[in-house]
Amino acid sequence: MIISALVQRYKDKPSAPVGWQVREVSYALDIDEEGNLLGIVALETAEDKKTKKRKLTLPLEPLGRTSGIKGAFLCDNGGYFLAVDPKRGDEKFKAAGDLHREVLCDADTLVAKAILAYFDKGVPTNWEHFIDGEDTAKAREIAAKAKFVFQVNGRFADTKNQTLCDAWNAYYLKSIIKQPQSNFLPFCKCSTITQAQMHRTQ
Repeated sequence: MIISALVQRYKDKPSAPVGWQVREVSYALDIDEEGNLLGIVALETAEDKKTKKRKLTLPLEPLGRTSGIKGAFLCDNGGYFLAVDPKRGDEKFKAAGDLHREVLCDADTLVAKAILAYFDKGVPTNWEHFIDGEDTAKAREIAAKAKFVFQVNGRFADTKNQTLCDAWNAYYLKSIIKQPQSNFLPFCKCSTITQAQMHRTQ
């Protein structure tokens, strides 16, 4: 799993800045400003009898999750965003919420507040009918493997949101600042982080 993830990151390098990667997403959790789940939007399309997932530039997926619980920022599977795991669902949902609270601790925008409110409210009830209104078990099976992102007021929470970009880049910067090569990493162009700031942090 780790090797395949590293290979994918290498492939994404030309089109995604450091700290980010192009990820294939199946659904968007459509939430309002209060964090309430309004629906689950399918992002997959059918082309030449094949299912094609939506590609979005999103924060890096954490490595090594097969041996532990690690939340991912802005994009994750149903286990973390909907607690779809009979054994560790609550732990995963909490881990996802804790990560978003840490990354967005200084963010004071509508989108950031909406995402945090989503986790504060707990796992939404009856979300399954948004995926499959007739078969709850099937909906949970699909969600467990699918990747989800957030959508607030019809807009994706991704690189096009300046606040989210800055928050993630600042968080990611802290995680690599001790590495010598960090002086040469080109951060997301939407970020206000500069090389001078990196030197001051060291």
